[in-house]
Amino acid sequence: LWELDWWAKLSGQILAAGIMAWRGVQLITFPVGGVTLGSSRLSLFSTILVVLAVINAVNFVDGLDGLAAGIIGIGASAFFLYVYVLTRTTQPASYTSLAATVVAALVGICVGFLPHNFHPATIFMGDSGSMQLGLISAAGTIIVTGQIDPLSVEGTTAVPVFLPVIIPLAVLLLPLTDMMMAITRRTWAGHSPFHPDRMHMHHRLLAAGHSHRRAVLVMYVWAALISFSCAAMAFFPLPAVLVGAVVGVVAALAITVDMMPGVRQSWARRLGARHVRIRKETRR
Repeated sequence: LWELDWWAKLSGQILAAGIMAWRGVQLITFPVGGVTLGSSRLSLFSTILVVLAVINAVNFVDGLDGLAAGIIGIGASAFFLYVYVLTRTTQPASYTSLAATVVAALVGICVGFLPHNFHPATIFMGDSGSMQLGLISAAGTIIVTGQIDPLSVEGTTAVPVFLPVIIPLAVLLLPLTDMMMAITRRTWAGHSPFHPDRMHMHHRLLAAGHSHRRAVLVMYVWAALISFSCAAMAFFPLPAVLVGAVVGVVAALAITVDMMPGVRQSWARRLGARHVRIRKETRR
C-alpha cells in the first residue's frame, strides 16, 4: 500500500534479524577450528550482520521473473543434500534436524512459487518475498554453522571442515557477488548503496542479447554448477569434484555464449571482417 524508503526497509531487516537472534538462532561458534565468539554481544552483532547481508543479496538479485526463487531453490537443494547426509551421519537415530527442516521448507517455498513466478509471471515476489527468502536462507546457514560437527563425517569427504562455510557461500555466491558489485559501483559513483540501476548481472545478460527467460536459465545453470559442485565435496574425492567442476564450467560457458545473440553477431562481424581482409590481401 505504501512504498518504503531504504532506511525503513533496513530497520525492518534489523528488527527481524534481532528477533531471530533473540529467540536463539545465533552464530556462536565458527566451524573452522571450533572458534567460539567471545561474547553474547559479538554473537548478536555477527548474526545480525550475516542476516542483513543475505537478505539484501537475495533482494538485489530479484530483478527478473523467477530469478530469485530459482537461484535460491537450486542452492537450497544442494545445501539440503549436504545437511541431510551430515545429519544422518552425526545422528544415526534421526532422519532430520532443525537445519534440514528449515532448508527443506525453503526448497518447498521456491518450488511451489516458481510455476506462478516464472516468465511471464502471474504472481510477483516483491521485496517482502525476496527478503523472506533471504531471512530463511540465513537462518538455515546459521543453524548449521557450529551446531553440526563436520569432522564426524568419514570416508570419501574432501574438505569437510570447510563445508559449513563454503556451501552457504556457494549457494549465495551469485546474489552476494551481485550485491558487492552494486554497492561498490553505486558508492564509487557517489550514490546510495540502495540507489537503483540497471547494471546487475541479469541486466548485463539482457543487454548482451539474452531474452528474459534465457537470462534467467543461464543464471540457473551457474547457480546449480557452483552450489552442487561444493556440495559434492561432501560425498566424492576432491580431484573428482574438481574435474567435474571444470567440465561444468566449460559447458556453462558454452551455454552462456551460445545463448547470446549479441555475442554471436559480434563474432560473425569479426569473422566477416577477417574474411574480407584475407580476400583483399590475396588479390594483392
